[in-house]
Amino acid sequence: MKRIIPFIISVLSFSGLFAQITLTDSYFPAAGDTLFTFNDIMPTIDVPSSGANQVWDFTSLSGPVVLQSVLKPASDGENSAQFPNASILADFQGGEGYYAVDNNSYRFQGYVGADPGGIGLEIIALFSPNVIERRANLEYLDVNSSESNMLFAFSFDDIPGTITDSLDLPITPDSLRIRVNIDRLEVIDGWGTVDIPGGSYEVLKENRFEVTDTRLEAKISILPWQDLTDIVPPEIGFFGMDTTRSYNFYANDVIEPIAQVFLDDFETEVQRVSFKANDFTIPVRDISTLTADVIAYPNPAIEEVKFELTSLPTGDYKLQIFNILGVPVWSRDFTTGGTKTMKADLSELRKGTYLYSLIDGKGKTLTTKRLMIIRP
Repeated sequence: MKRIIPFIISVLSFSGLFAQITLTDSYFPAAGDTLFTFNDIMPTIDVPSSGANQVWDFTSLSGPVVLQSVLKPASDGENSAQFPNASILADFQGGEGYYAVDNNSYRFQGYVGADPGGIGLEIIALFSPNVIERRANLEYLDVNSSESNMLFAFSFDDIPGTITDSLDLPITPDSLRIRVNIDRLEVIDGWGTVDIPGGSYEVLKENRFEVTDTRLEAKISILPWQDLTDIVPPEIGFFGMDTTRSYNFYANDVIEPIAQVFLDDFETEVQRVSFKANDFTIPVRDISTLTADVIAYPNPAIEEVKFELTSLPTGDYKLQIFNILGVPVWSRDFTTGGTKTMKADLSELRKGTYLYSLIDGKGKTLTTKRLMIIRP
């Protein structure tokens, strides 16, 4: 945790009053609950302030559809035997996510679905210890840190041939494994009132900094496991270190986060916001029925853009960028499933308007969206 000690110092370098509320376990979801949220991928709010007795105005947020997530008893899951302490089942990356809950914490135990590296494997992932998603009883200026790990081993023959060829290894490994480490720091750095469309809530603000390190390792004969992460071509999957800064606003007796604000890679602008839905006059869609999609950010982009691909059935895909004449100027083929993040260097493209498309293995275009490239 040494690399995030400066974060603690910066967050706690102000004085404040005691929190007006304490978050109890009343905001923990339970089996039988349904969560309703919006997702604004082009928010116009500023980075939220910290401190006591704040007022955060998020009323400008909007979303095209209400996302519905139905939580079921863990025993309803096809793989519940793999998660004996779980009590809640949720849809997760086209598979199953399992959660455990007690009076002090709401914990993510693991999932069955696409591998976290995005190379197209269906896995059973168990995190040890569990990833703590919510805590009770939380108060202003509380600081919590946690670490969790996951290992999944598989045969070299399980990988699609297009990927094994790309690895270009001099010796065929006996087996491979994906290793994930999640290093998280959470500080309750604010309290006050947050206003969203259709409601106003007394909340605590959680400042969360998370470092996820996803590694690909190989076992060859009697040699120790060898780390291949640095030689994995980017088109294979997303391996390496990724950092995320988010601000989570929670209220007692409300199971949805009132708002979850995610920052860009530079932590200077709000990238997207998920928030509680209060308006049900627009269509409601269950998360389990969402189709494959891709979002580019930042958009407008300067030199580098990150593509977030979601709800992908396991298979082959192509991500392609076209100029306004319809001529392809960038493309990448990959095999994946579930959720995948992909970076692209667009520094050689001229500023202007482009289109990007997600295409499946049969050549069908799943979605096409606009991308703006600007230069300082």
